Amino acid sequence: MPSATPSFEHCGACVSGAPTGAAGRQSARRLTAALVITAGILIVEAVGGVVFNSLALLSDAAHMLTDVASLALALVAQRVALRPRTPERSYGFRRAETLAAFVNGIALGAAAIWIVKEAIERWNDPPLVAGLGCSSSPSSACSRMSPRL
Repeated sequence: MPSATPSFEHCGACVSGAPTGAAGRQSARRLTAALVITAGILIVEAVGGVVFNSLALLSDAAHMLTDVASLALALVAQRVALRPRTPERSYGFRRAETLAAFVNGIALGAAAIWIVKEAIERWNDPPLVAGLGCSSSPSSACSRMSPRL
């Protein structure tokens, strides 16, 4: 006769897709390394975008920010997903990875909306973009290289 309490043993043969043990630690190290490198590039692009008033650098910095957030979420989700199943959570905590992907998608959408808003504002009122070594004087190297109309 079947037990009155629900059992989650039916998943006993299920194999988690998340890496465990040494493979899980190696995966976490790689994610951490990618996070550090991406965060460094983000800082360089954000500073360059502000200093040179460049929408291209700022928009790529926003993209890198979503990458940093995605990698951080992936690290957290990986740790949460590795928790063992419980009677209350027969699927375990694997949904953490799905929720992290959902949050990442929302962040990408928000960054895209910000970029479009900035582009429209700059289209209507173009700012002066500072460049290295270029000036508006007729004797500058940049003005000699540009075609005359």
